[in-house]
Amino acid sequence: MIVIVLTVCPPKLRGHLTRWLFEISPGVYVGKVGARVRELLWEQVLDNIGGGGAGGHGLSRRQRAGTVVPYAWSGMAAGGL
Repeated sequence: MIVIVLTVCPPKLRGHLTRWLFEISPGVYVGKVGARVRELLWEQVLDNIGGGGAGGHGLSRRQRAGTVVPYAWSGMAAGGL
């Protein structure tokens, strides 16, 4: 299972993710996909995020439980992590 959270992202990216994942809340996507699809989805997020932010959990088979992969969180202070 993967979880992807987006902030301030283009509608094109949101539409692409809803083809494969459920949007349970605005900008929060969850689903169960294979390794190849998971990697391709994350590549699409990185390529199309623009000035927004993205983070995810379950994006790698080797990822430890409870870890989150942040990417381009522009408005987040380091003290909030």
